[in-house]
Amino acid sequence: PDGIVENSVRKGIEPKSMVRFIFNGDFNWNFENRHILKSLEGVMEIKLREIMREDMGGTYGVWIWTESIHYPKEKYEFNIMFGCAPENVDTLTQALFTQIDSVQSYGIDIDYITKVQEKQRKAREVDLKENKFWLDSISSYYYHGEDPLNILDYEKMVDKLSMDMIQSAAQNYLNTDNYVKVVL
Repeated sequence: PDGIVENSVRKGIEPKSMVRFIFNGDFNWNFENRHILKSLEGVMEIKLREIMREDMGGTYGVWIWTESIHYPKEKYEFNIMFGCAPENVDTLTQALFTQIDSVQSYGIDIDYITKVQEKQRKAREVDLKENKFWLDSISSYYYHGEDPLNILDYEKMVDKLSMDMIQSAAQNYLNTDNYVKVVL
């Protein structure tokens, strides 16, 4: 739905909460945008883990995953989830939005780009040796009407990732006026 939707559910007997945010909207479905969305996922995963887990000690972990949807309508989802004590939900939610605002307003340090690029390169190195990667990639490219030779351009996309791209992606995909927040 459009706008901000917040809902809480009380269940269980232990004092623990699970919080999930879902940012979503229209998406221009292409290779570059999919890579930038995944890269933003990587940056936010590192940044939020550092702040919410390591600095604040408020959660054991932050899970982030994205999905770009081509059919029937081009859309994206950016999911952020973390567990915490019920009394920390508001504090960690505020920390999350502070970090989103920081990336949108001021960008990020080059170290985050470097870490994400290293992780992407290592994952690709492993993928290239796996038949499943090739089968899934080739079939996906044909299904979506893309040239499967673009699979070989992944390194170029990794190399050209920049701080400006991530800042722009945060502004486009983490719309703080349009999200769903659910708390268990």
